[in-house]
Amino acid sequence: MQRFVVLDISRFLAALIVLNSHFVGMLGLPFLENSPNLKLAFSFLWNGESAVSYFFLLSGFVLAIKHFEAEFKLDLIEFYTQRIFRIFPLYIFVLLLSVFVINNATEIGLNPNLNKGFMSVSIGIKQFFRECFLIFNTPSTSATLIIPQSWTLSIEFIFSLLIPFMILIARKSIFWLICASLILLKLFQIDANIVLFAMGVILAKMHIDNQIKIKNIYLPILLVVGIFLFNFNMVFEIRNKLTQYAVPLGSLLIFLYFLSKENTKSILQNSFLVKISNSSYSVYVIHLLIVKFFSLMIFHFILDTYSNINGVVVWFSVYLVTVVFVIIFSMLFYHFIEKPFISLGKFVSLQSKRKC
Repeated sequence: MQRFVVLDISRFLAALIVLNSHFVGMLGLPFLENSPNLKLAFSFLWNGESAVSYFFLLSGFVLAIKHFEAEFKLDLIEFYTQRIFRIFPLYIFVLLLSVFVINNATEIGLNPNLNKGFMSVSIGIKQFFRECFLIFNTPSTSATLIIPQSWTLSIEFIFSLLIPFMILIARKSIFWLICASLILLKLFQIDANIVLFAMGVILAKMHIDNQIKIKNIYLPILLVVGIFLFNFNMVFEIRNKLTQYAVPLGSLLIFLYFLSKENTKSILQNSFLVKISNSSYSVYVIHLLIVKFFSLMIFHFILDTYSNINGVVVWFSVYLVTVVFVIIFSMLFYHFIEKPFISLGKFVSLQSKRKC
């Protein structure tokens, strides 16, 4: 199966944007408070909402791509088993870690009063098991979730169950997949992100059929327009139907830009960015716990203890330390949790196929 190195890097960058959005949400932007235009110009760097849309589009592509290649056959047992082992082990580990930190914040020297309502003060067994299955985590309940961003994992998991059927429809006709997605969206009121997943599946089919061809001369334009549309909700500070179309379209254009850059992956093969890009899922799952309990605490501790230090210097210092900590923990989680369970998922699915 083809390895999409540049797309992996783009996923890692999207995870960093989500990290930035939570960091800015917690600590603000003290160096841009008096520069609204400059703040607006760079707001795409912390537009976590749009980055999540990009994740969904990319997931549809990555989950579907190999199943359009001639040598791969779609096996439901294999697909579902590998998805479960891919998503749940790390999620449940971080869920347990979060419960421990939240319930013992005071004992381990943290200040739960600084969390601005992002997390519950105390977590019970019922809430823990309820969130374990990634079924009841929704955008409307994100503020009360143990891992607030896990509502996106719920959508990711539930919609990934539909991916095999999307693949089967797309093999017959892309047109019918578009129709099926619109029916689910309009008649059954299913989450609108189903369109992004379907878009990813369609792009996978088109890529395998060699139907995506963009001249290099147009790529810079593609990226600039893509970033503008990607950041449409931040630029105009609106949430309407126009935003619902603009942000996914921006994600699509940015995705096409990175996909077109896959021919440059040879020069990136051994770069540090490639090595850490595998840990993007870990970055996404663990970052908010670190931002809330570590970054926030250190930020206020430094300002309260050393009042003569410039707040902007403290902000940048804490941000850099946060990113380093998140990357270190994420790489450890990838190598010791994600990677072993991915291999285990492949082994279990293989054994299940043999028994069948």
